[in-house]
Amino acid sequence: MSIVKAIKKAIPARLLNRVILAAPALYRLPFVNYESNLDRGGGVDELLRLVEETARLPGDIVECGSSRAGSAILMARRLRGLGATKTVIAIDSFAGFDLDELERERRQGRIGAGIADTAFTSTNFEYVAKKVAALGFEGTIAIRKGYFQDVLPTLDPANRYSLAFIDCDLEASMTYCADFLWPKLVPGGIVAFDDYRADDFKGAKRAVDAFVSRAADIASHEMGKRLYVVRKNPHRQRN
Repeated sequence: MSIVKAIKKAIPARLLNRVILAAPALYRLPFVNYESNLDRGGGVDELLRLVEETARLPGDIVECGSSRAGSAILMARRLRGLGATKTVIAIDSFAGFDLDELERERRQGRIGAGIADTAFTSTNFEYVAKKVAALGFEGTIAIRKGYFQDVLPTLDPANRYSLAFIDCDLEASMTYCADFLWPKLVPGGIVAFDDYRADDFKGAKRAVDAFVSRAADIASHEMGKRLYVVRKNPHRQRN
């Protein structure tokens, strides 16, 4: 168990939230890592390389599955360092899984025994909004609360994206997000999926494999240390 997970297990979420908000410098500590669910090695490094790769492309970044917005903040920090004026749109229920969807996958044997109904419920929208503000990213991170099927259709239909990070664990949600966002990716844009190899979320691999088999205009796809990366053809298709 990581130090951060041990702390979260030992300290009630509301108390931990108050403590860390009172001293935002704590977010920068290496073992806190802004509370990203990605590890500091493969996951974070891979994601930030993708931010760099797509920084000069038009379009914003969208994250499906934000939890405590740690990865969104890391991406926003890297964009700021690169001088890129993009928005990171961070979408989450900020209340855990859709329990009906979770139970469907559990009945199908795709959810690990250690995943409880309360998984990812240590977060909430108010906490994340205060955290983003405390770290000075209100103008760079746009937080959107709700399930993906409800939120994505409400975004500006003219929006285009250079990078989509899909970290929502469950097959139906991952499938919906990928199918919705792929047509809105700019040429050369990237979709990155987490959990492809996660034993606790076996539906993630099913969702990615099915998406890769049917999506048009894929230039390449590959498994990294942690993220499964799908690149869109950099050249516009001619009708």
